[in-house]
Amino acid sequence: MTDRVVSVRIPTTLVLELKERIQHEHFKDLSELVRTIVRKRFLGSQSVKEFGDLDREQLVQELQRLLERLRK
Repeated sequence: MTDRVVSVRIPTTLVLELKERIQHEHFKDLSELVRTIVRKRFLGSQSVKEFGDLDREQLVQELQRLLERLRK
């Protein structure tokens, strides 16, 4: 994966909220916080896509299979 520069326009009120979060969560700056949020959302969406093609019954079977593996 290569790095890309991305420009994001953020409303002032959101910037103020994010700046408060920077202090509470010990981030260096706003860009680091935004990268972290985007990364978490991206990884979360990737895991959802893995199951996107399964119908309900297949999903239940897959979850049961995973539970069985955890019990062993």
